[in-house]
Amino acid sequence: PTKGKLAKKEALIEKVLVLTEDDNNLSWSKRNNDFSKIIDEWKKIGSVPRSENQRIRTEFTNAVKAVNKLKNTFFFEQKREKMINLEMRMDAIKKVEALLEIEGD
Repeated sequence: PTKGKLAKKEALIEKVLVLTEDDNNLSWSKRNNDFSKIIDEWKKIGSVPRSENQRIRTEFTNAVKAVNKLKNTFFFEQKREKMINLEMRMDAIKKVEALLEIEGD
């Protein structure tokens, strides 16, 4: 029974790693949803053979870290782009205001 649990956990690690692949065109909403489901499944499986426990736990943790790093990078870039766009809008508003002051209403 514990060997079957090991195989299930190894399959879940593969599913987590798929979430790190950019060419799968998944939205982050979908990825986060899938990610949560995988973590829930992982917890429900239970323990694996003691000899494999540390290895499988390390592999899962590393896969989770890879997804989290990718997610953090994605959202950091999104935030950075929003800030750049905001700055560009503010600059445009200032230019329009300056023109209005020069030319009048």
